[in-house]
Amino acid sequence: MSLPFNLQRLPPEAISVLRYLGRRNATATTHDMDENLDIGTRAVGRAIRRLVNYSLIQMDFNSSYQLTGDGRRAYQQLAESELTAASSKPSVEWKTAGITRRLTIVLPHSVVIGQPVALYIGINPPANGDTALPQAAHLELRLSAVGGEFSETHLGIEVPPDKAAAPARVTLSARPATRAVRIRIDAFQVAEIDRIQSAGAMYFDIPVMPQMTGEEPTRRAVGVDLVLS
Repeated sequence: MSLPFNLQRLPPEAISVLRYLGRRNATATTHDMDENLDIGTRAVGRAIRRLVNYSLIQMDFNSSYQLTGDGRRAYQQLAESELTAASSKPSVEWKTAGITRRLTIVLPHSVVIGQPVALYIGINPPANGDTALPQAAHLELRLSAVGGEFSETHLGIEVPPDKAAAPARVTLSARPATRAVRIRIDAFQVAEIDRIQSAGAMYFDIPVMPQMTGEEPTRRAVGVDLVLS
C-alpha cells in the first residue's frame, strides 16, 4: 500500500495509533492503546511522541489523547488510501457467514439552509433468533452529500457481537439554492488493511427548506441491512 506523502514520514507504530484514534472517534489513554494495539508499550510511547511532534494528536485535561484537526484529515487520507488499495487488488475470496445487522440513521425530515443538523448513525442489536457475530466487527463508513456537506466524511463504528453499537454523530449543512440533499453512505467491514469488503450502501434525500417554519422539527429513521461476517 502506498501511503500519502505526508504520512510516509510516520513509522508503522504511529500509523497504528493514528488509525486507532480515527476509528475510535473519541479520546484514548495510553493504557487504552496498549490494551488494544498489539505493538507493545514502548512502541505506543514512541508513536505518541511522534504524532504529538507533528501536531496530529494532542492531550486533553484528562491525560487522554485525541486527533487534532490535522490529525483527522490525516486519518481520512489514511482511510481513503487503504480503501483504494483494497479495491485495486485482485479479488480474494473472503468467506462470510452472511450475518445481517441493521444500519440505522436518525435525522430530521428536512434541513434549513445555513443551519447544520445532526444525524445519528448506529447499528441495531441482532433481532431475536438471529445469529450473533463471532466477534466484534469494525465498520468504516464513507459519507458523501450532493448539495450539502458533512462535518466528517469517514466514520469508524465498532459493532459488538450481541448488542447495539454506540451511535456516531455527524452534522450536515445544505448548500444555498438546493432543493434537496442526496445522501450516500457506503459501509465497509475491515478486518485488516488487506481485508476490506463492502457490507452495503444506502441512498436517500433530505428536503431543503429556505427558512424555519416555526414548528418543532421532527425526526425520522432510515436504515439498510448490512451483511457482516
